[in-house]
Amino acid sequence: MPAITPFHHCAICENRHMDGLTGAYCSLTGNKPAFSLTCDDISITTELETNLKALNEARYLALAEKVPAIFHLFIYLLFSLLAFGAGYILMQAAWAVGWIFTLPFLIMVIGLVLLRQAVTPVFTFKKVLKEADDKLYIMNTVLRTYNIRYEPVNVKVNKDMHGNKDVTMDIRYFKA
Repeated sequence: MPAITPFHHCAICENRHMDGLTGAYCSLTGNKPAFSLTCDDISITTELETNLKALNEARYLALAEKVPAIFHLFIYLLFSLLAFGAGYILMQAAWAVGWIFTLPFLIMVIGLVLLRQAVTPVFTFKKVLKEADDKLYIMNTVLRTYNIRYEPVNVKVNKDMHGNKDVTMDIRYFKA
């Protein structure tokens, strides 16, 4: 899991200001964050709900790609195995006659290309899900530090006729 830095605390604070020269700094002290565990002057931003929705939406959109990625894996894996099998059978038939030609090798190379196509969406799914989980982990850890809990409710992943996915949800807060 990623390390939590003071700048992650500043991401949820209204006192954070950005300067093109120095980066993020506290508007109260005029300095970069220098606290160790918590900031005594933190003022939770009003955009927290928007940020939480965006982070949770990214995770739910990533999770919505799991089944298509696995389906894609099995379909292309099947085609890849069929290409390997066809190349092998053709090679055995050619060698039985005493011939050697490149068509079986070409068919097996196509099988290798299909094998790469089979695993790419699964790796992409895992990468996108890990990125979303890491960002959500950071936000949840910072919020837990200030005893703020939340849970997404009424989560719905909508899909339009063009295959575009959208997530709608509500966020419910409570202080622990």
